Amino acid sequence: MKKIYCLVVVLFVWNYSMSQPPGWSDGFNAFGFNNHIVAIQGTAPINFDNGTIAIGDYIGAFYDSAGVSKCGGFTAWTGTNNAITVWADTFSVAGQGKLGFDQNEFIQWKIWRASDGATFDVTAQYNVNLMTPDTLFNIGGLSEISSLTEGTTGDCACLPTNDEILIYPNPVNSQLHFNSSYQKQLIDEVLFFNLTGEIVKTYVGPYKSQVTIDVTDLPAGQYLLRINNNLLRKVVKY
Repeated sequence: MKKIYCLVVVLFVWNYSMSQPPGWSDGFNAFGFNNHIVAIQGTAPINFDNGTIAIGDYIGAFYDSAGVSKCGGFTAWTGTNNAITVWADTFSVAGQGKLGFDQNEFIQWKIWRASDGATFDVTAQYNVNLMTPDTLFNIGGLSEISSLTEGTTGDCACLPTNDEILIYPNPVNSQLHFNSSYQKQLIDEVLFFNLTGEIVKTYVGPYKSQVTIDVTDLPAGQYLLRINNNLLRKVVKY
């Protein structure tokens, strides 16, 4: 009877490990307190490949390690409220590159579909009312994803990447400059949120590829920018 029980346990563990995304757990060390918690409500819309996420699929946070995309934390989707612990690069191993996120590093999200093992890049929208409501990793941070949607290409109104809208200088004292290299996503609206989620400054104008906003009236501190009602960025005013 003991042999049968042991066999059942081995088969269960084997099947469970095989159902996880291959290689995702190799990109981080889950030790210490240097992490960022990202909550996802069970009611959050999560759409990709003309469908929705299924129970048993995985959601992961990815960072860049010398040009290689690595996972810094993941969770299995259960259909209920969930949270992902995203880990900092605390225990790097010589010759193996980073093992986690750097402070203020961009978080790229991916979904692994359990039914066929396919992986999809998705874009996150965040709850701006939380203390860390943006796309950057922060040690001790707490964020909430309000939706995940697969990135699109072609002639659609796509979300720009970090490199397609340049914001400088950051930190800023007086003049904040925006430069979009993505002609289908010109800038026409910028909202400034403080860390309590209040809109403290608004820019609305005609569509332009280059915009300058005077921020001398803003108190020193951190602000979240929402550009064209989509792209989120953090800036520091000194």
